[in-house]
Amino acid sequence: MASLTRPVTGLDLGSHSLKVVELRQGFRTPAAARAYESALDGRGTSEVLRELVATYDLETSGAVAAVRSSRVSVRTMDFPTSSRRSLAQAVPLAIGDRLPFDAAEVVIDWTLVSRERGHARVLAAIAPRAEISELVESLNEGGCDPRVVDCEGLVLANLAATFDLQGTRILADLGHSKSTFCLLRDGQPLGSHALLCAGRKISEALAEDRGLDLEAAERLKCEVGVLAPGESQLSPRVAAVIDRIANELVRFLSSSDTSADPSIEEITLMGGTALLEGIEGFLETRTGVRVRRLGLPPEEAGLGLVAAGSPVLFGPAVALALRGSGSGVSHLNFRRDEFSRQIDLAGYFRDFGSTAALCALLALLALSNLGIHAYLDSKRATLIEDQVQELYQSAVSAETAAPNPVASLRSALHDAKDRAEFLGVYRGNLSALDLLTEISKRISPELDLVFEELSIDRQTIRIRVFTESFEAADRLGAELSEFGPFSQTRIGSIETDKRSGRKKFDVTISLVEDRA
Repeated sequence: MASLTRPVTGLDLGSHSLKVVELRQGFRTPAAARAYESALDGRGTSEVLRELVATYDLETSGAVAAVRSSRVSVRTMDFPTSSRRSLAQAVPLAIGDRLPFDAAEVVIDWTLVSRERGHARVLAAIAPRAEISELVESLNEGGCDPRVVDCEGLVLANLAATFDLQGTRILADLGHSKSTFCLLRDGQPLGSHALLCAGRKISEALAEDRGLDLEAAERLKCEVGVLAPGESQLSPRVAAVIDRIANELVRFLSSSDTSADPSIEEITLMGGTALLEGIEGFLETRTGVRVRRLGLPPEEAGLGLVAAGSPVLFGPAVALALRGSGSGVSHLNFRRDEFSRQIDLAGYFRDFGSTAALCALLALLALSNLGIHAYLDSKRATLIEDQVQELYQSAVSAETAAPNPVASLRSALHDAKDRAEFLGVYRGNLSALDLLTEISKRISPELDLVFEELSIDRQTIRIRVFTESFEAADRLGAELSEFGPFSQTRIGSIETDKRSGRKKFDVTISLVEDRA
């Protein structure tokens, strides 16, 4: 069964050693990490990476690497729009107009620094396409296809997601051949800078001052430090190297955008050279700013990230790993256009094969359940249709089944109503013929009556009658009323016809139900 966490690997590609931090991203925070370091010893990055992947069975599908900051140009730009869609079009155009060479030779990406109504500030990074191509090719040769390629300086800002790095500060990665700086304000990167001066320059200066070869000076630096026993002052050449790093830190700070918060709280050190004994004190004296090594993160924020190695040594690799997790704060990725990562569907099937098989089985069961319900519903509908057919045939005495028995029953009902209208079926379930028969039966031949008009609707019978005497009218009303449905018989006013001299009157019979 595939794990519910996914692996994320940060690759710190140094010039002296290759450092790897592998963490597992869960639903909330990254889980405990593994950390490895392997010295290059004159070998290529691809060879050492391939060896690490094979030795420690590293998962590289979620790998994150970075381009050297010395090869990336970072600019802060303001735009009169806060729409991401508009910015995606405006940033490359604005940068392309300022480039002294063809924009097709670089890869441009940007991240949002701040956004207000109708205004946005972005941090744009420009890297040569040749540099991206060379890096991706080198990693591919080492058995790794990185998901993200960020900027080496700006990616350090991801440490703010886990470590306590509030306020305005510089994150300084002091490596072997270069020093990389990131200006951080409240967890957001504002700029980066690189200086080709770091631990190797200190070793070279120490070798010249002490009259040692480079290897012996390197060993002395790591084991004893840059101060000999009993010394309190740095040797001139070593002091010059540290002064150069300190001056570059001050220059980077003064050239960066700190207008909103001109005070800088701390310079936070990491990287192999940051482990040099007394380095923080030397830099603090020369910059006038508090200098501290990267400490441990809060326990609740992910202390397990540094359980496998020193946060100072593996800090940049941790930052790269955090960039690939859901906790990252930087969003640059130079893997775009022709460098876009191809999705390895076979890898997904390998990683989630059992999960996919279980999902397929559940889908099959769901379809089977749906099919069974559909079959049962069809059988039930067929049974009901057969019963309706039988009801229809028995009701209308049909010999053959109707294509649509419900519609046929409805049509037959309308036909019956029409026939009832035509035949005259009235209240009391009496036809017109029944009514006439009853009226004839109730009229005695002795009564000299002549019916001139007779009309029948559903509830009322109206008759115009001529007679010779008033007594005939009274007897007619009494005779008709004896029949239950004719119990509400009324005799109208009696008048004398001027032409014949006979008496005429109207008889109104309101039909009622015969409850007897």
